[in-house]
Amino acid sequence: MENRFEVKDNLIVDTATNLEWQKEVYGPITFDDVVGFVGLIKFDEVTGLKLEHGWRLPTIKELVTLIEYDRCKPASAFPDMLSSCFWSASSYNNTDDRRTFFFVNFVYGTVGSFCKVDGARLYVRCVRFIPI
Repeated sequence: MENRFEVKDNLIVDTATNLEWQKEVYGPITFDDVVGFVGLIKFDEVTGLKLEHGWRLPTIKELVTLIEYDRCKPASAFPDMLSSCFWSASSYNNTDDRRTFFFVNFVYGTVGSFCKVDGARLYVRCVRFIPI
């Protein structure tokens, strides 16, 4: 299923999910930096993409679609995927009532979570939905 990805300049289209991914990655950065990066001025400046055009941090469900469990290092056929961890926008409150965010580890294709205050530094790749 490797040919499901179409590279178009600095974007990658996943024809299986109709998601358009940013080719370039940013990081590693903490989740606090992600919030500032995606939610404020730096996003347009650094990526050249516009938030009003639908670009955002992916949900955990969207990131998981890039995992291929028969691969490792990286566990994905996504073009030029780093063997590293990527933040998602998906979160929950843990037992200490602290905000915890999910991530995907593309070394082995696993999902994990970090509490926002842990200071973990992961990568970011933005996404948007392409209407058909």
